[in-house]
Amino acid sequence: MNLSWTIFDGGARRNELAAADAQRREAQAQVAVSRDQIENEIWTAYSNLKTAQGQREASDALLEAAEQSYSAATESFQAGVRTFIDATTAQRELARARTAEATARVQVLVALADLAFRADDPIRAAQQ
Repeated sequence: MNLSWTIFDGGARRNELAAADAQRREAQAQVAVSRDQIENEIWTAYSNLKTAQGQREASDALLEAAEQSYSAATESFQAGVRTFIDATTAQRELARARTAEATARVQVLVALADLAFRADDPIRAAQQ
């Protein structure tokens, strides 16, 4: 039978304990950094969604104004008050407004999908 007992280890146990404690604190710091990064990505995606929604509202107002302008320009042209160039300019602006409105709709959908992805929230067809 052989019995071994370490009376003096030169601080090896204390050093191992300190190293383990340092590794634990490092892991906690990495978790905190990851959590902060995820939160930042979610807030950025949320902010982008709110911006896209604001752009869509503005494009809706622009489209409505362009439709009214085109209607007025067409009526004025038919009445002989405005020129053909005025009517075609109003038509061009209406087309631009429609393009801006379609682009804004796409941006809202892209921002919504990005937010859902960042928040790990699947988008269901029934919610749309």
